[in-house]
Amino acid sequence: LSAQVFPTVVIIISLYSLFSKLKLMNSYQGLMLADVAMSLPLSVWMMKSFCDSVPKSLDEAARVDGCSRFKTMTQIVIPLMKPGMLAVGIYAFLQSWDDYMIALVVMNKTSMKTLPVGIAETFLGEFGFDYAGMMTVSVVASLPVLLLFLFFNKYMERKTAIVTGAGTGIGQGVAITLGQNGYDVVVHYNSSAEGAEEACRQIRDCGGRAWPVQADLSAMSGVR
Repeated sequence: LSAQVFPTVVIIISLYSLFSKLKLMNSYQGLMLADVAMSLPLSVWMMKSFCDSVPKSLDEAARVDGCSRFKTMTQIVIPLMKPGMLAVGIYAFLQSWDDYMIALVVMNKTSMKTLPVGIAETFLGEFGFDYAGMMTVSVVASLPVLLLFLFFNKYMERKTAIVTGAGTGIGQGVAITLGQNGYDVVVHYNSSAEGAEEACRQIRDCGGRAWPVQADLSAMSGVR
């Protein structure tokens, strides 16, 4: 994470020297390696916070129900982490898409220059600037990012609700309503799992995601 504290220009000389020795200059592999190295530390830190937000009780409930670790990861944990994964993916994509300094140093061939470098060298001259052309190309360059965000926005807006006392009555109705409105629902129950499993079944029938989890309800109530 210390690399995120300093501006890119501070490490650019060392990066140029290293890539020259490794013969990675003017190669897409070198540019991808540099961009990954710059975005990976903060991406891992962000993903850790998303992983910590997944309730450990879900993992324990899945093991009680007979799920393997692989099935628990693919069918329970990863779906809950999907918004975080998409957010980190978009961040890493924007880091590479908007990169100027690294692409300017690593790529010297005109045919291999990236979009930010191409815009700067085409429309920004020594004695004049074509602001109209630069703004036109910049708007077009922003369209892929905008379309990417609009496409994944619906997956990033999912919320998780933990409903306690949802075995019967009002609690069960609340859990089903939340599931039908796009929430991922964790249904806590105490001794009898029939009501909680019924609520989860109805939520899944509507295309939602729900998990029954046994818990001590003496100190919990309501929706969180």
